[in-house]
Amino acid sequence: AVMFTCGGRTLQFFGERAFDATTFVRIFDGTPLVGMYAGGEIGPPLLADAPPSKAFQVGGAEMHGFTAIFGMFIVPERQPRASQLAFADANAVAAAYASLRLRASLVPPPRQPQPSRGAFLPSSVSELR
Repeated sequence: AVMFTCGGRTLQFFGERAFDATTFVRIFDGTPLVGMYAGGEIGPPLLADAPPSKAFQVGGAEMHGFTAIFGMFIVPERQPRASQLAFADANAVAAAYASLRLRASLVPPPRQPQPSRGAFLPSSVSELR
């Protein structure tokens, strides 16, 4: 997770050092967290006492002050997929690689942009004067 917390939310504000980070770690135990203090935070609309169904918001970002904004990255578990070469010998791997190289060579290179008609492209500095 990443957290941006207002620079005003300090020991003097809460009476406790790193209150926001400490609270995050207590609630989301084991979740990695990185963050920094900020002078204004950008995040979704504030929803005090919002139900859990509003926890995941998209869009509608606003500028906030004296807040702590955090985002969590949810990465689905990777699912193994079948590979034709998982148990292949060296010859099968070499043949598959050669096949891929052949297919890649059949793809034409991207076209170079052509100057539009009437465009002036100087060939020397003296032409610019």
